[in-house]
Amino acid sequence: MENIQLLLAIKNNSNFSQRKLANETGMSLGKVNKIVREMTNDKLLTVTQKKSSMTYILTDKGESMLSNSLTNQNEIKIKNIQSKCIDTAVILAARIPGDLKKSTLELEIKKDYRVLDRLIEQFSQQNITKYIFVTDQNNLKLKEYCESKKIKAEFVISNNAKETGTMESLNLVKDLIDTAFILVEGDLVVETRAIAELIANENANAILCTGLSGQHEEAFVDIDSNGYLQNISKDIRQMRNLSVEFIGISKYSYSFFKKLVDEYKNSENEWLNYEYLVNAISRYDAVKCILVDNLIWIDIDDESRYHKLMNAVYPAIKIREDKENTRNIQNIISSVLKLPEDTDIIVRDAGGMTNDNYRVKVNNQYYFVRMPGAGTNEIIIRENEEINSKLASTIGVTPTIFYFNVDSGIKIAEEINGATTLTSRSIKTRVNLKKVSEILLKLHSSNIQFANRYDYLSELKNYEEILKKRFGHFYDGYELTKTKLMLAMDSLEFNSDSPCHVDLVPENFVLDKNESMYLIDWEYSGMTDQFWDLASFCNESHLTIEEIRTFLELYFNRTIEEKEMQKIFWFMAFQNLLWSVWTLNKALEGEDFGSYGISRFKNAEKIVEEYLNA
Repeated sequence: MENIQLLLAIKNNSNFSQRKLANETGMSLGKVNKIVREMTNDKLLTVTQKKSSMTYILTDKGESMLSNSLTNQNEIKIKNIQSKCIDTAVILAARIPGDLKKSTLELEIKKDYRVLDRLIEQFSQQNITKYIFVTDQNNLKLKEYCESKKIKAEFVISNNAKETGTMESLNLVKDLIDTAFILVEGDLVVETRAIAELIANENANAILCTGLSGQHEEAFVDIDSNGYLQNISKDIRQMRNLSVEFIGISKYSYSFFKKLVDEYKNSENEWLNYEYLVNAISRYDAVKCILVDNLIWIDIDDESRYHKLMNAVYPAIKIREDKENTRNIQNIISSVLKLPEDTDIIVRDAGGMTNDNYRVKVNNQYYFVRMPGAGTNEIIIRENEEINSKLASTIGVTPTIFYFNVDSGIKIAEEINGATTLTSRSIKTRVNLKKVSEILLKLHSSNIQFANRYDYLSELKNYEEILKKRFGHFYDGYELTKTKLMLAMDSLEFNSDSPCHVDLVPENFVLDKNESMYLIDWEYSGMTDQFWDLASFCNESHLTIEEIRTFLELYFNRTIEEKEMQKIFWFMAFQNLLWSVWTLNKALEGEDFGSYGISRFKNAEKIVEEYLNA
């Protein structure tokens, strides 16, 4: 068996080093060395050395042994394991199907929600950040969409998609691909769980399959006993079984993709579809079939199927995904609280800006459940959030936390009885300004020590590096504004660190039925200068100069000095700059905050100019 695996690997690439052969086959380097020597002695291989590189070539005897083994043992294939997370998607959208007049990606599923919106949303949840679109020449709207969403996208033009197969479109991206990727045909709408299962599977090369749907032009699939691809064809007469079909979503390693391209070079059939080359290469390189049972999906290949998507398929997907989300929350609550199986658990959506929040009722007791939004775990250190929020609950400024999973970020807390979330309007009353000043003073003057220091300078640097890594772009004038702000820092006096909340938007202040105030959402909390929190509250609540003075006098219980006001302004400008970069990163994850980011940046510019000219 191991001999055959090595022969297969060498057959696919004769220039592999022994270390590379070890990686490809999963064997130790020592074992590879031993088997290569044995096969050379048995005249199965010839070895040629040129300088430091080795070339291995199968002899006629080796070719015969490999052929016989594959005939008798069809399960012998190279099974490549996914070595790193996939962050790239290739979307084939050059061919406008049937009687549709524009790309399916531009079609609305519901008002202001297009096929492309859903696709980007689904991929963002799986940490896909780079996109390559193969389109026709009429791709201006797609480009404008990606620019407006700050999506890192490249476009390749196919001038003859209607006269060629899908492999020709895929071949066009060969110079842009240098890593593993997920491949999607742009006329598909599927349940999110299918994409998640495909990407999560350990096999580097895999195709998405489901039971026969009766949709137009099915690509039938035969699967072996281990779940790997045996055959794929649209010709029903070539199939052993008729129970599974391929959906046009798959993933491939870079090495597998190179083999697809190389095979295509040797083909004279410009109508060739990529799945047939995948099928051919799968004889040597195993391709896993990810079978998702009872899947709701559709390919939009004409106007009638588009109407079916809007009127039947998408509503069914939405109902199922909402139910699945509810079931997940019910299962988590039941497990954490060790509830009997027949316990009635009612889940209600509670909204949220960056997270999905839910209100859960169990036996007349209410809980608050937080499910983290896409991409938040890359920015937030959940271990710190858990420690800090639990410490904050010990001094009564936040509700009791029953469960916190640092890996997933899921949190279950006591619900605030009769909760009323404050707004930028309601929080400005003198009564509420006083309550805010009291709860912040209670936090800042406490003896609790949070797990981390909130280093706002490092946070900005971190957001900047993430944006650069994703090839995002800063707002025009960003560097100039930042430089002026940093120069102004020299004239300020900074306080010693206090436990701070850091993210004091009005929505994080909640009143219970007795008008007692609580602070929620401690994702960004840490030890830092208390003026950060004070400025954050003033900033996020859009307080006027007079309201800022009133609030600070309530907090300090004295008249405010001008140097303290300047310090507040400096922190407000810095925060606007920070959150503008944060928003750019969220946009690259597929989330749309409209003009929020540019507004934060413009506010930073304005405050910097006013502060420096004071």
